[in-house]
Amino acid sequence: MIFLDPRPFVEKLMPLVAHDWAVAAHGPVERLKQVRSVAAVVGFDHGKMRETDFVAMPQMGAEKS
Repeated sequence: MIFLDPRPFVEKLMPLVAHDWAVAAHGPVERLKQVRSVAAVVGFDHGKMRETDFVAMPQMGAEKS
């Protein structure tokens, strides 16, 4: 099992967004900034490798009540 906090990677990615060539990628990068954690598990099931990934982030389009 592995757990990853993506915030340090996103902080290093942000200077690239400032360049003109990356303006089109602004939306996906903003979405990437909302990721809180990433977890992955690898296991074996009857001789086959299985992988499960989990990404925690706010729900898109969720209304505040």
